Amino acid sequence: MQFTNQKITIAGHIVEYDFMEQPIKYGPDNRKKHTSTGHPLSTPEENEISSANRAKSAVRRLVNSNAYKWLKANGTSYLPIFVTFTFEDDIRDLDIASSFFKVAMQRLNYFVGGSKKHFLHYIAVTEFQDKTRDGVIRWSGLSRH
Repeated sequence: MQFTNQKITIAGHIVEYDFMEQPIKYGPDNRKKHTSTGHPLSTPEENEISSANRAKSAVRRLVNSNAYKWLKANGTSYLPIFVTFTFEDDIRDLDIASSFFKVAMQRLNYFVGGSKKHFLHYIAVTEFQDKTRDGVIRWSGLSRH
């Protein structure tokens, strides 16, 4: 097993360099021996924040890895677009929200592409709005056409 306190992550044209105070394990023998989530001294709130930050980083890296790969006829890249979809009515049922989102994306794909052929590429994230909105669903995502 090997240890390092440096990590380099490449996602498309972005290179991330991290320097950690504590060394991390890497290599073929780096298998988890337990199913513990996070540091034993972490609180559930700290674990939730850490998990959310890892998820955000994963989505950002996925977008950076795939953005700017598709070219227009003039040779310039399509830029990623961030979009948030909110419902006119307060929808809290995920199945209903998912079916509305699917139909909306099909219609948007047809509007942008002019045919039923799959044209848009996107990452969609379901968001349950904060407690003041009592879990109303909205969709956020990045798109490239």
